[in-house]
Amino acid sequence: MDARGVRIFQHLERHLADVDIPLRPHMMDTELLRRFGRPAPGVAGLVSDKHASAIAGLADQLNPEWSHADQGSTDSV
Repeated sequence: MDARGVRIFQHLERHLADVDIPLRPHMMDTELLRRFGRPAPGVAGLVSDKHASAIAGLADQLNPEWSHADQGSTDSV
């Protein structure tokens, strides 16, 4: 999870909404970011439309100091 991943999710979310397909995040939430996130200097960036998104909370949490969580390090069960 990083700002780029959030932007990709939001891009897909906007375009799928045009055809009435809601996009649901999988393993992209603030709890996983808090548990498994780590600093990733240079990765974070501004996240657009974060309040209109299903992952608005995650977008709010991403910042230059705490900006990355490797989804492979989480238990997907």
